Amino acid sequence: MIKTIFRHRSVRSYKSDPVDERLLERILEAGVRASNTGNMQVYSIVVTTDPAIRQELSPCHFGQPMVTGAPVVLTFCVDVRRFSLWCRQRGAEPGYDNFVWFLSGAIDAMLAAQNICLAAESEGLGVCFLGTTIYNADRIAEVLRLPEGVLPVTTVTLGWPEEMPPLTDRLPLEGVVHRERYEDYTPETIDRIWAEREASPETAELLRANGLPNLARIFTERRYTAEDNRLFSRKYFDMLKKCQAVTFATVNGEGFPRPVPVKTLRTDDALTIWFATGIDSEKVAHIRRNMRTGASFYDRDDSVSLIGHAEVVTDPETLRDMWQPWLEAHFPGGPSDANYCLIKFTPGEGAFCLEGEFVKFRLA
Repeated sequence: MIKTIFRHRSVRSYKSDPVDERLLERILEAGVRASNTGNMQVYSIVVTTDPAIRQELSPCHFGQPMVTGAPVVLTFCVDVRRFSLWCRQRGAEPGYDNFVWFLSGAIDAMLAAQNICLAAESEGLGVCFLGTTIYNADRIAEVLRLPEGVLPVTTVTLGWPEEMPPLTDRLPLEGVVHRERYEDYTPETIDRIWAEREASPETAELLRANGLPNLARIFTERRYTAEDNRLFSRKYFDMLKKCQAVTFATVNGEGFPRPVPVKTLRTDDALTIWFATGIDSEKVAHIRRNMRTGASFYDRDDSVSLIGHAEVVTDPETLRDMWQPWLEAHFPGGPSDANYCLIKFTPGEGAFCLEGEFVKFRLA
């Protein structure tokens, strides 16, 4: 396996020969044997071999030829949906629709992807990671029909190499390995770490073709510009918001806050926030003893925290008005389910941090 790792190349040209299904199955099994958080495996792998679907995926990856040229395209996704569905079917209330579990799922997915790449290369196949996945996650989700709670994080093309490209360079160990504690980089260290790469013939050709004086500006002005990074970050966070939870805190019987992730049904213009819950839930019991509650939202560097009061709403007309189809998994009796109720949270004060500015405010 060590030899396979040191021979790794990103293969971008593939033969048209298909990958035998039994071999592909064995490679996928190697992927799901990867380490993961809590043995929960909050990821999914979408295997695409249909040429028509690969053609649909191609623009999502900016037309890179590997997507249509490789016989197999693997899309690795964070998937909190499957585990959450299992929890609900067993009478357990999941709390995984949040950023912490997005990160956990992304780590799990990448570990599985690396296992698959190692297994494929050990069988003589070629692979290539596509970093373009997160740039167009929304479009990829549409093509692959990914439901809520499933988010693509990386793609690997796989097939028999048409040709083996030369090995690409890597930074020396000194550049990425720190002993005992992190040691920050001095200007001299930075120069030393990048010296070999900056002096390579490949870099010289890049500078000539782009008319730029150094390699760093190739990255910042041609490959990964600040403008593009902001655009794709915004698109990715728009996708994340579809499975983002609000943290809602009640006060328990001992006087301690009990924060839990909840899914909002509606947020009114006055910042009144509506949630659904069970009439027998701890949240309801807490609110009936103490209406003081809080809620918080987070989006990148921006955040809002609110303090206010909550009330339990059981009015049949409001229950019907707020009903959404996904609630049926919790309340099979529909809007008239005896355990279905609403929480109406009305904030009185709070604080927000937007674009680096921190402001406190009072609403009532």
